[in-house]
Amino acid sequence: MAGMATPTTTRPVRAHLLLQADPGTSSALTAYLQGVSGIVEATGTTGPFDAVAEVSVDDEAQLERVLAATKSAPGLARLCLCRCH
Repeated sequence: MAGMATPTTTRPVRAHLLLQADPGTSSALTAYLQGVSGIVEATGTTGPFDAVAEVSVDDEAQLERVLAATKSAPGLARLCLCRCH
């Protein structure tokens, strides 16, 4: 129909967070991440990172809120954000 706007669908903003914890704080860090809104899964790992979290949110503003919450996590030593395409 002429003059009608085509509805747009937006894809969720997805990302993975790679996290290093201060010694002895990996469990507390992972437990904290599991309670952050927008993080759909968080788990402890072995290797150079102590935890990995999967993020799925509606927009960039929500992603920024997840990152802000994550940056105040107990025992967080380093955070690496990997955006999904």
